[in-house]
Amino acid sequence: EVVDTEALAGGGTLPLDAIASAGVAFLPADGATAALARLRATAQPLIARIHDARVVIDLRTIDPADDARVAGALAPLFTAN
Repeated sequence: EVVDTEALAGGGTLPLDAIASAGVAFLPADGATAALARLRATAQPLIARIHDARVVIDLRTIDPADDARVAGALAPLFTAN
């Protein structure tokens, strides 16, 4: 599912500016925590977060040139074991 996301710019304890973005959210069959561990354990980790028990990948920092790599990292999460 495509979702609206928001990041906060600024540092320390008082981030000041919200940055609107879009992301992809999904509920993996093996659970969000296990999926994050798998994504982070690849040679080029894909960093995501958990929100409402789903994995959310914010696309703001992903270069479109990396779409194939991202798809490759996600594919095993949707492949039957």
